[in-house]
Amino acid sequence: MRAIAIVDGEHYPEVVRAALEELPYDFVGVMFVGGSEKLRGAPDYGVPVVEDAGGAEIAVDLSDEPVLSPARRFELASPRPDELKSVLSRLHLDATVAKAPQPTLRADLTGPKGKLPLPASAQR
Repeated sequence: MRAIAIVDGEHYPEVVRAALEELPYDFVGVMFVGGSEKLRGAPDYGVPVVEDAGGAEIAVDLSDEPVLSPARRFELASPRPDELKSVLSRLHLDATVAKAPQPTLRADLTGPKGKLPLPASAQR
């Protein structure tokens, strides 16, 4: 599976590179999201540093707080609506999926005891 790694400067590039080699994904790039505490010059992660997720199928978040807020982390790592619709369809789940102006999760869970609305909105 093609993946993008989300990293910051909190971890030594050698440690990040070793982690990328061990994880079961085909990393196509690293998205650097800030923090430069342990960087000396241009970091070598073993894959290109990119500006966006491009054609990656999954985002693997290796960054730490407070570089990214939980809302921004969710936004970067969340799937595109069409991809999510495809996954839900393969799982035989009926769901409406749409891109919202800011990271949002809303669902109506239905079970033997009735329906439970689940609204959740991440704040930046």
